[in-house]
Amino acid sequence: MMAATASAQPTRSNDTEELAGEYRGTVKRTPMTAWAAPVSAPWGGQAVALLLFPETERQDLVARLERLTGDQEPLYRLACDGVRVTEYGYEYDSAFSQIWNTRAALVFIHSGPGEPGSLASGWRTATIRNRMLSNAEYAVLREREYMVSHITRDPETGELTRIKLTQTGFIQNFFDNPTLSLVPTDTPAGVLELLAGYVKAKDSAMQALQVADQPASICR
Repeated sequence: MMAATASAQPTRSNDTEELAGEYRGTVKRTPMTAWAAPVSAPWGGQAVALLLFPETERQDLVARLERLTGDQEPLYRLACDGVRVTEYGYEYDSAFSQIWNTRAALVFIHSGPGEPGSLASGWRTATIRNRMLSNAEYAVLREREYMVSHITRDPETGELTRIKLTQTGFIQNFFDNPTLSLVPTDTPAGVLELLAGYVKAKDSAMQALQVADQPASICR
């Protein structure tokens, strides 16, 4: 099981702080909201967690994140009860699709896998190809699943300007790559802390529920 891409201790960097905030845009005639919150990457660098979701789902999403960042004992109990025993050992992966999941697109913008240090100042694009972008969870729009494939920011202001999506799945339309333009908006109090807290909670769960030949210690 892979550990979460980042933990939720805020970093202090003008570059990451310039990205932080709430943004609005529209894709496939669906009003969308994006939250960007600075977090610390486990390899010692910096990262920004970006959560993209339909605006109509805001209330449900906030409630879900509040539950996932609250009392962890019931969540761990559900994961322990749902363990699968495979040839590789005790496997808890299904818990993360069923329990610790925002049901939105969660991606991390970072300085690159295994590379310490900060996000380079003045960068314009983050993609999977340039190793600055990684998807952790995916968006569903009109019954189709999408990953974030390309993010653009204004290198002068540091704000996000565009997000490009790519349809996923075994059978997919390779021409279905919608793009939404983003505009910054007032950020409601607490939402970035809520996103960072969720990242921390999920990362802690992944650390505690590793595949092993014995049940995770937290489940014993």
